[in-house]
Amino acid sequence: MQPLHLDPNEHRALFTKLLGSKPIAAQGHLGTHLDCCTKAPEARVRELDALVMDCRRGMPGAEDFRGLPLLQGMALLLHTGNHERNGYGNAAYFAQETFLTPEAMEALLAKHPAFVVIDSHGLGKSGAVHAGIDKRCEAEGCHVIENADLSSLSEERRLHLRIEVELDHPSTGKPCRIWRMQTAGGREERSGL
Repeated sequence: MQPLHLDPNEHRALFTKLLGSKPIAAQGHLGTHLDCCTKAPEARVRELDALVMDCRRGMPGAEDFRGLPLLQGMALLLHTGNHERNGYGNAAYFAQETFLTPEAMEALLAKHPAFVVIDSHGLGKSGAVHAGIDKRCEAEGCHVIENADLSSLSEERRLHLRIEVELDHPSTGKPCRIWRMQTAGGREERSGL
């Protein structure tokens, strides 16, 4: 299994530094996590298939999401490249706008993913917009996992994942660990999306 999350042990010094910074305090969460504004995922551990969208040249619009297959019970990984370009936890990382328009968000949710995983700080500007997106996703049975490390992905289109969520964590931000697993054939499907 290959990790796709930020390991808190490997980033302990950075996490400690960010705890004292005002921008991260406003967000209230560190590293790879999902926000539980209204409800948490039903299971602590999930293994599921995932589709990868290459967003390194820009965030998808509503039409891009409408072209996707149904994602019921799957994860959608939005590979923005923010982590690779800027590294986690600095001003450039948090300044990168990897946001979706309301129309794109609705088109995405119409595909019914169980998780949306992004290698950035969220799908909307921090504060009320960010929380509103998380609540809207939760209403549709979807959770957004932020700050993933997708830097090991190249042209993969489909993956099989194991996602573990610390559901008993006292914060509304639940730390997550994500692993890429080998598919039954031992290969991942490659294609540009």
